[in-house]
Amino acid sequence: MDKSGYLDGGYGNLKKLVSKYRVTSAGSPLPGNFNERDPRKIQASAVRVSDDLIKEKACLFSSPQQFIELMEDFRKVGLTYFIFGDWGYDLAMTIRMFDRKVIPHFKGITKRR
Repeated sequence: MDKSGYLDGGYGNLKKLVSKYRVTSAGSPLPGNFNERDPRKIQASAVRVSDDLIKEKACLFSSPQQFIELMEDFRKVGLTYFIFGDWGYDLAMTIRMFDRKVIPHFKGITKRR
């Protein structure tokens, strides 16, 4: 059976990615926000989340190899298809990274099977 996965993340300069994540999503996983209906309160609570925690918990990549390593881990447990929801700050840069590094890496694996 084919298995697919979806991951939101970003590629590029970690400082820029953390800054964008703080504005868009950092408050969401805080336990006190699970039942919060006001998105303004969720967004305001993001100041309580440290940059280090964001780097640890969010899928932020500063190199193509980091992304490839994560995809390899998913592939080893049976993931067949992967969908990446990019919310980084430079979509064209992310597309170039996939085109030049990620896709060629996995095409090579497919040919070896």
